[in-house]
Amino acid sequence: MTTRAGKRKKADQVVLPKLIQRLVLRDFLANRFGGDLDGLMHALKQTQSGRRQDGQSHFLSVLESRQNISVAQEDLYRMDLNLMAHQERLSRHRKDFQLLYFQYLSALFAELYLTLLTRNEAQLLLDLNAFRAAGDCQDLPEFQGSDLRTLAFWLATGAGKTLLMHLALLQFETYATEGVDGKKLFTPDARILVTPNAGLTTQHLKEFAESGIEARYYDSVPAGFTGVQVVEITKLRPDSEKPKKSSVTVPVSQFSGANLVLVDEGHKGAATASDLKEENRWRSLREALAGPEGFTLEYSATFAQVTETDKSGDLLYTYARAVAFEYAYGRFYRDGYGKDFRFLNIKDDGDQVLSDRVMLAGLLALLNKRLAFDASPEHVRTYNLKAPLMIFVGATVSGKDADSDVPVVLKLLDRVLRDSTWATAEIQLLLSGHSGLQDGAGRDALKGTLPLLQGQSATAVYQHLTRRIFGGAGGLVLHNLKGVEGEVALWAASGKNPFGVINVGDPAKLLRDLRADGLHVDEDNPFTGSLFNTINHPDSSINLLVGSKKFIEGWSSWRVSVMGLLRVGQNAGAQVMQLFGRGVRLLGFRQELKRSSHLPEDHPQQVEVQETLNLFGVKANYLQVLLDSLGQEGVPVMHTREFPIEVLSGWESAGLKVPMLDPGHDFSGEIVVLKADEVKDIKINLSVKVEVGKGDSIATGGTDTSDFVLGDALREGLVSGETLIAAARKLKQQKQWHNLYLPVDEVIKMAERATIIARPGFFDPHSPEDLRALEAVAISAVKKGVEAFYSQKQRQSESSSMKVEVLDRNHPNFPQTVQGTYGYTLQVPQELVAEIDLLISNATLRLKEVDTEPLPRLNFDRHLYVPILTDHPKGIGLAVKSTPTALEHSEIQFLQDLRRWWLANHRLPEWQNVEIWVLRNLPKTGVGFFKNAGFYPDFLLWMKQENQQALAFIDPKGVRQMGLGNEKFQLKKALEARVEHFGFYVTSFIAAGKLADAPFVKEALTSLTIPEQLQKLAEEHHILDQDSKGHYISFVLNTLKQHSF
Repeated sequence: MTTRAGKRKKADQVVLPKLIQRLVLRDFLANRFGGDLDGLMHALKQTQSGRRQDGQSHFLSVLESRQNISVAQEDLYRMDLNLMAHQERLSRHRKDFQLLYFQYLSALFAELYLTLLTRNEAQLLLDLNAFRAAGDCQDLPEFQGSDLRTLAFWLATGAGKTLLMHLALLQFETYATEGVDGKKLFTPDARILVTPNAGLTTQHLKEFAESGIEARYYDSVPAGFTGVQVVEITKLRPDSEKPKKSSVTVPVSQFSGANLVLVDEGHKGAATASDLKEENRWRSLREALAGPEGFTLEYSATFAQVTETDKSGDLLYTYARAVAFEYAYGRFYRDGYGKDFRFLNIKDDGDQVLSDRVMLAGLLALLNKRLAFDASPEHVRTYNLKAPLMIFVGATVSGKDADSDVPVVLKLLDRVLRDSTWATAEIQLLLSGHSGLQDGAGRDALKGTLPLLQGQSATAVYQHLTRRIFGGAGGLVLHNLKGVEGEVALWAASGKNPFGVINVGDPAKLLRDLRADGLHVDEDNPFTGSLFNTINHPDSSINLLVGSKKFIEGWSSWRVSVMGLLRVGQNAGAQVMQLFGRGVRLLGFRQELKRSSHLPEDHPQQVEVQETLNLFGVKANYLQVLLDSLGQEGVPVMHTREFPIEVLSGWESAGLKVPMLDPGHDFSGEIVVLKADEVKDIKINLSVKVEVGKGDSIATGGTDTSDFVLGDALREGLVSGETLIAAARKLKQQKQWHNLYLPVDEVIKMAERATIIARPGFFDPHSPEDLRALEAVAISAVKKGVEAFYSQKQRQSESSSMKVEVLDRNHPNFPQTVQGTYGYTLQVPQELVAEIDLLISNATLRLKEVDTEPLPRLNFDRHLYVPILTDHPKGIGLAVKSTPTALEHSEIQFLQDLRRWWLANHRLPEWQNVEIWVLRNLPKTGVGFFKNAGFYPDFLLWMKQENQQALAFIDPKGVRQMGLGNEKFQLKKALEARVEHFGFYVTSFIAAGKLADAPFVKEALTSLTIPEQLQKLAEEHHILDQDSKGHYISFVLNTLKQHSF
């Protein structure tokens, strides 16, 4: 038997590779940018969104410095400016929209592909096949010319697929109208978005409107319409197929021509023969819709699942050559986007007591989240949280078993509401750690997961449950909603409003069966409209939603917090992943889509409770389908383990002192009024690079520059004062600096003093583009001044409220597990559990220093506890995840350099009576500065001789795009100003990697060739060159010694 991919296992069975291993187009595009996708993502991940002073993106700064990049510089600048222009257009309609790093990369890959396709299609085909033949994808069929007309994007649900689709539409239009090198793509005869169902069609029409893009349903398009036509795939049929009497369809030839076709989740899958037949039919319709000269842009979160079920390999081969960018759920999750998730499963389906207990645990998880939500309206606003919602949902939506699990759920709800004695006893078991629900290590699975319920009596918790979730008690009452297809309302007998809604295929039959089982069905229903459609309303009383196909097909809500899986087929992976994607969607702090645990600032624990999705299966095997699908996405099932550390002895008698911010200090409660006279000189330097760009870009000068005062532009009317005031107020709102007041005259006075270093003629604009460029620079100057002023006031306030404490073992920098022991909490993949368990049980192995997987670790006897877990030496990430996180490369290097220097020098006469200790400063729980910036230096380093001591905060993570105005660089001055108050010397140091390459060097020095200037700058700000072969350690320790003894 001849196969195109994989190994022959049996004569009739072929083992196909995973799609993720064969994304040849993705790898081809990443290679053009100087590496693979992982390397690109790692490089851009720490870079802020938005634009530089010259109008290019901040991301471009990283791309410019990459080695082996084969994209011409002028193309790089042009493509980046195109993306910034498209971002600007969307942000006019979508407030504060900015591309996140992975969204930027996705759009950049599309931009490069369209450049290559427009410039020379034949050459692109040759280059792709040469790359395929030279790499690991030789088993894939060669690219054909027709393959170049489809571009696919594999993006996790919640990653912004819709907005990237809108942006791609703008990108394509740019290459169709402006082109590149005098060549253009075709102008589409029609622009068509194909959806799988009416729900998604409605959602997309709304989203287009919110982006300011004209779109209409396909049957209401006027003559000459050039916007986007939206149509469900089920409304199309081949020309050769006669229409069915029961359906309204149109022949695909109605859209004849060379069309641009957009596709969202256009898969039926291939789990069954009928599914595969329908999948092929849908694909043929899409191809016919685009036409042989058209182009298709396809978006999906579930390429892995649909290709996994196709044993023929056709879908695999198609998408391996079509996916231009991949940001599947595994990447999305590891980057901190979307909700975290916890799952609770049972192995014995025959134990109904445990099954009911699992569902009750889900209700308690919902209550825990509701209490957190109600406790702090301020957190709700700040973190864009929504009232928690519990859903019971299945992927099987038709057939005799479709609704078979719904009665199980409803009977459980009825018992909870009706039998308070039973419910209270069960709640007591769940809260006491004796539930019988255990994790892989044999511990109670609920321990530590319900913090707002701990310490309360079971009776009190039950009262909260009936009041906050059900709105009453006394049993379950069901109402068939008249005039609404498939909806049943759920009430508590004593409740005033419905608390839940069901959607089933045959509600009348369900209600007959439930009445026969003794449940209360009330035909006298006061509601006539849809409850499902009210779920996202702020005043909705609905807290629970049961079983519906709608959850997969386009329904969108930020509320989903607890998910119970109903009937799930073994081949329903794609659908289950879509269900899961509905649950993990998160708007987040500053609408960054990230959970707060992955943001640098301090965040309340109650917020993390609400940013976690709790999952369970009504039957055990249902959840397994989801876990298997997550494994396909690179998110393996993890098992919790506790890895002990040893806190060393001897240091406590030294009385090591730590300056701490007063826990009661609240800078946000202090009134801060902008005063222009207190703002240091504002300078915007546009002379860094040569002039490039067009349109919305900011043209910049070369070496011939002049200094301009912004006040001249204001007086001449080139820049509007109202615009600058609005920019300052917008910044205040974005940063949530509610205590900052911005007097209009002070904002203008501050702006007038700003200096712009730019090409001659910059303040003499001759076009609208020049005026926009000048305005953008003026806005940058105002924002820079306001940020500097606010940061200065915060530093002054925090410094004045700091107090000194003596370090002890209770300090939060000594990590503790949920059990209260010193140690790390590990998340371990199944295949590594045995090896990790062996390490945990063997102290000798545990303390041994190794730099290999599964758990590299460092042992340094001057660090206050050992071992210290470290990242993979190659920086590629570890399979085992730890809390606190493992040290990264620069932190490991610092400890190794410190250990090496100390071992070589501590016996010298000048160091014999000196002792040093070092302690990792844990992010968010250790010693932090500048709450708004969330700055936690990585290490505390003490030096002591007799009764004298000194302390340095060390941060070796580098400076990335930071200028000298950044809070990190200001910490030294703030600490040293308080030395008299502290009673001992305290300072800070920043490691910059290779010092000469740091951005602040270019900001501060006119010539980088004068070593004396560079050295003076470094010493003045305590900036360390970590590439100096350890010499920086000598500078640190001698500085501490000099100021202390």
